[in-house]
Amino acid sequence: MLTLTRVATPEHRQLWRELVGRYHYQGCAVAYGAQLRYLVSVSRPTVQRVGCLQFSSPAWRLAARDRWIGWDERQRACNLQRIVNNSRFLLLPWVQVRNLASAVLARAARTVVADWEAAYAVRPLLLETLVDTARFAGTCYRAANWTAVGTTTGRGRMDRHHQRHGQAPKAVFVYALARHARASAKRRRLEATASPAREGPEPMRAAAQRTLRRYEVGALPLLHALTQRMGLSALLARFVPRHGNDQVPVVDTLMLLLYNRTRAKEPLYPLPA
Repeated sequence: MLTLTRVATPEHRQLWRELVGRYHYQGCAVAYGAQLRYLVSVSRPTVQRVGCLQFSSPAWRLAARDRWIGWDERQRACNLQRIVNNSRFLLLPWVQVRNLASAVLARAARTVVADWEAAYAVRPLLLETLVDTARFAGTCYRAANWTAVGTTTGRGRMDRHHQRHGQAPKAVFVYALARHARASAKRRRLEATASPAREGPEPMRAAAQRTLRRYEVGALPLLHALTQRMGLSALLARFVPRHGNDQVPVVDTLMLLLYNRTRAKEPLYPLPA
């Protein structure tokens, strides 16, 4: 039996980081934006850990994906957060089970929809991933019915000056989580479930505090410095629990604070539950 266990305890976080850091070719790094992590286990012949998964926020721009969807800039801005990136997939090197990789991907596609919606109040429409074709053929993704939609330019996320064009191109795969996913992604309004942002300041503050406890980026000193320069120190004190060792995400927290300050009627990113 195949089981995906969501990483939610300190012990599981440590194990996930150790396995990915040691056995994944890209190592363990903090994902951009939202994220969900899983430990993969099998129960036969004995219960054992066999791999790790990570899902995170989508690439801001991905030409092959955007062409496949066919959306314009406004549609992309409204619905980008309904795409989830499979940013890490690891099967431990000593595990040799036929068709295990594609079975894990199929189970993950069914699991992540409800988990992502419960965590971030957005129901995903599409999964995406990048496959380094110099190392892998993407066979397990094809076997799990993912669709190859093109390749990247090979520049990477941090190459803002176009100095690494073509150096590390990757294949782009997508997986539709709903019927008519492409048509839904091109609708102008973000069709998310009810967000705590629309339930008043008290539920919103409680949701923010739960979110801050869930992330793994220890950055309170930096966050305090940034909010002081932006004139948001008073708001920060309302959102961040008074624990000096709390670990919080800088960007997500600033977005929450700025939303509370501006009281935007249609926030681009719904507050997580």
